[in-house]
This record gives sequence, C-alpha cells and structure tokens, in this order.
Amino acid sequence: ESIPFFQGVQQIRYDSNGNLWVANRCHVFLSTDNGLTWQPITQDYGPGQVHDCGGVSGMEIKSNRVWVAYEGWEGFGRIQKINIDTLEVQETYQINERILSILLASDGIYIGTPSRILISHDDGRTFTTFYVFPGRTPGQDYPNETPYSLLEVNNMIWCRFGWEVIQFSKTGEVLWQFSEHFSFGIRDIYSSAGIVW
Repeated sequence: ESIPFFQGVQQIRYDSNGNLWVANRCHVFLSTDNGLTWQPITQDYGPGQVHDCGGVSGMEIKSNRVWVAYEGWEGFGRIQKINIDTLEVQETYQINERILSILLASDGIYIGTPSRILISHDDGRTFTTFYVFPGRTPGQDYPNETPYSLLEVNNMIWCRFGWEVIQFSKTGEVLWQFSEHFSFGIRDIYSSAGIVW
C-alpha cells in the first residue's frame, strides 16, 4: 500500500512495540498493522504554505521515544520527543540553527547544522559544540547546505557532509577524512545523502 504524501522518504524505523514509523520531508507517519494503514503523527508546514514545510531532517527511535528533528524556518530548527505509547509530543526543543541531521549515539545526542556538529549529554536540553566544519563560523547559516548524515560505528562518529566523509573520535578528533567525488557508500535520497554501512 502506498503512504499518503509518500514522497521524499528519508527514514523507516520499527519501535519497541513492533510498529512502523516513516519520515519524509514534511511528515512523520505511523503504521500499527505493518504498513497496511497509516496515520500522520506530525507535520511541519511553513507559514502560509500549504505544500511547503520546514523540513523533517531526521528521525531516531530509542526506548519508548521517537525523536524528530526539523530543519526549521529562518535559521531556527527544533526537536520533538514523541511517546510511542501515547503518541503525544512530550517535549520540544528549539535550536537557533537549522538542524540538518540527528543521531542518538551511545554517549549523547548529536545534531548537525550548516556550520558544525553539536552534542547533548542531557537528553537534548542543552547542546555544546562537538566539531566546527573548516572555513565556517559557528552558528552562522549557510542557506545552500542540505541535510547530511551522522552515524555511530564501533564507538566512532561518521559524518557525510557534502562530498566529504569524516570519521571522528568521541572527543571530536578527526581520525580519517575523504573529500573527493565518489560513489561507494553514498546514496542520494531527496536532495540528501547518507552513509551506508
């Protein structure tokens, strides 16, 4: 069965109840019958825009919470925590930068913005700088930057940013970097790209 507005799908996840969650650029959908029927859980349309949106830039599930990151409007992104049992938005955090990715890692919550990677050790309430991309000013917006990927593998953080793939230690030290145009390990999905491990 097709999903309503099933375009630009970015992520598909199962929660601990066995339910299926799908995020595209404007909505988060939930299916409790393995994809036969769907219900919209969130949507983030822009001011006065019927079909445009601030943009769902990432979705992660941990324990009984779904974390949804929104790219945001005019440089202000936000993160919502949704309870998978009640389907209620429990908390919303605003970030004064566009959010282009989110990662729930073993040591905290990482979010990617156009200028840097931030980390939270207190469940998303506050964020500090983990890494600043070369040549960029922390907190400054770069309007042409599109969503990119963050991934945790073997206790290290990997980032796909533009045509670069960067491997970090948990202290923010760059361990490895590849910055030429290449295709292995990269797949383009709705103007964004991800690392395939």
